[in-house]
Amino acid sequence: MAEVPVQAESALLWRKVFLEGIAGSGKTTYAVQHMRAWLAQGADPSRLLIIVPQQPMARPYQLALHESEY
Repeated sequence: MAEVPVQAESALLWRKVFLEGIAGSGKTTYAVQHMRAWLAQGADPSRLLIIVPQQPMARPYQLALHESEY
């Protein structure tokens, strides 16, 4: 795989993402890692909106946010 320049990688990070797939396919894992990358790039956590269909599904995002330096 070719290397992606840092500027291009950063631009890809800020695009809108829609994830769909069967249970266990890695949607939440990808989304949590994407959120961590946003935070590492300086995103204001109070400006992030993560929508989940059931409250317990928010837990991975909450844990990642609490583990971050924000």
